[in-house]
Amino acid sequence: MVSQEIRTNAIALGALMHQVDPEQAAVLRLVKTNLIAAADHAEELERSLVVPKQEEIQKIEKEIDEVKLQGIKRGLLISLATLLPSDCSGECEGCAHAKEAAHGQN
Repeated sequence: MVSQEIRTNAIALGALMHQVDPEQAAVLRLVKTNLIAAADHAEELERSLVVPKQEEIQKIEKEIDEVKLQGIKRGLLISLATLLPSDCSGECEGCAHAKEAAHGQN
């Protein structure tokens, strides 16, 4: 998790404090303190995350697929409507113009 990565970096900075002069060590100590506070905050956020159940994910994916299919159908109907003669409403399923348009003839 992110909190553990932040905490690991804070610990690594702590190891460097013994290799620098006191002024630099003070800066590293401050950064380490801030990183640990950030890690604590990140850990709280991670605990509050709710992972959706697989059923919920599948339901959302199905809804997305249905919306996509409706868009495809709408686009197909618009394309077919442009193939019909201007005097044909295209509303009757049995009209010869609709059958011709569906088979790519006009």
